[in-house]
Amino acid sequence: MASSEMARSSQRASAGRPPAELLGISPAKLPAEVSSRYVHALQESRSERRKRAQKAYEDFGGPGRDPWLAGSVLGSLAVSQDWVPHLKTAALSTRWADIVGSAMADNSRVESFRDGEIVIRVFTTAWLVSMRYLMPHLEKAIRDYLAPVPVMKISLRGPNRYTFRHGRRTVPGRGPRDTWG
Repeated sequence: MASSEMARSSQRASAGRPPAELLGISPAKLPAEVSSRYVHALQESRSERRKRAQKAYEDFGGPGRDPWLAGSVLGSLAVSQDWVPHLKTAALSTRWADIVGSAMADNSRVESFRDGEIVIRVFTTAWLVSMRYLMPHLEKAIRDYLAPVPVMKISLRGPNRYTFRHGRRTVPGRGPRDTWG
């Protein structure tokens, strides 16, 4: 909407100006200039017009006119605005399967990253024990992936514990003894 308003305002501003002034030539030469442009356009053959159009098409992306790739623009913006640590930590959760492997990724997820501490939620106690044994390898893989971002601590959290103590009337004792948490 703003560009159409600007176009209208430029049309209003140029509406009162004579065509010779708009083209930047003297008023005495205006009819000759207009007629020479028409004659030149009529004399040009179809193949010459095609060649001129092809040359304009090829020169469009020439030096100095190259468009910037979106990735390079966003990359330079991320570096200048110091977004790299935030983007790296966000990519940690999205690329979790690539970093730790598909088996671990199916049974765990990155829950949070705050103040240099990464919290990993593991879905079962069996995988929690396995991941505790593999913690040195896991720490190395995560620290290598988050190279410029300082990682102070990596915590593993097991599955959420289920409780059967709901309401005012509960039975004393520990409840059922099966594989809950």
